[in-house]
Amino acid sequence: MRPSPKDNIMPRYIVQHFYKSHVAEYQAGLVVELDGVTADWFNRDSPGVLKLIVDAPPEPERVVETPPQDRMVRKAKKRGA
Repeated sequence: MRPSPKDNIMPRYIVQHFYKSHVAEYQAGLVVELDGVTADWFNRDSPGVLKLIVDAPPEPERVVETPPQDRMVRKAKKRGA
């Protein structure tokens, strides 16, 4: 359940059902940021209470291509003259 430690961002979890203990009280649907160890503890205390939110990877920025060169022939020879 732990996300990879490649970045320094705290993982976000959504609370699946009401949870109350001496440590915390959470309503269903609440989004919380917890470290992996704490989230694992909550899920051991009440199985399935937290679900990891997996953020979609950001879409790559659209690269604007250079416009095509103007290939029109401007001074062509005239035919038949």
